Formats: sequence, C-alpha cells, structure tokens
Amino acid sequence: MIKKRSLNGNTLRMSLADIVLSLNGIEKNRLFDSKYTQYFEDYIEQSGVGSLNENVFTYNGNVAGQALAIKSNLDTQSTVVLITNYSDSDVSLTKHLSQLYRIL
Repeated sequence: MIKKRSLNGNTLRMSLADIVLSLNGIEKNRLFDSKYTQYFEDYIEQSGVGSLNENVFTYNGNVAGQALAIKSNLDTQSTVVLITNYSDSDVSLTKHLSQLYRIL
C-alpha cells in the first residue's frame, strides 16, 4: 500500500499481469465462492465504472491522472487491458480498447 494524498484513498498498486490474473480468478470463481459473483457484478454495474453484458466484462477507471480500461470475454477468455499514466483529451482509451478487442 502506498499512502499519498493525491490518490484519494485508492492506494492499491498492481502490475498489469496481476490485474489480468485477478480478473481471471474472479471470472472463474477461484478467488471467492461463486455465490458471491453476483455481488461483484452488481457492484460493477452500480458503481458506473463497468458493465457485464452477455459474458463481456468492461471496466474503465481514472485515478490521479492514470486510466485503466479492461474488456474481457468470459466465454473465450480473451482479455485486453490498456493503461496510461498521463491524461490526453485527444486519446480515447475506450476507443482503442474496442479496436484492439476486435482483433482478438
């Protein structure tokens, strides 16, 4: 954990590989019992940071000028993760995420 005022309480730091492994563990019910899957899905939907539609999970988050976007298909186990540590209004992470995801 890193304690910095600019992070506004979001102090968890993970590598891209750990993000993908964690998502994979959640999707396959390896990190917690399947009875809790609905809680995870409800949180994602209600928080407004992501969605789960027809087994395609999407997430978009921004913290302290850093952005993370994930799109993952639970059936095909295809996942694209994009992250940037600078903000640029000319670059749409969501657009690039969709373009890369279509390649899979």
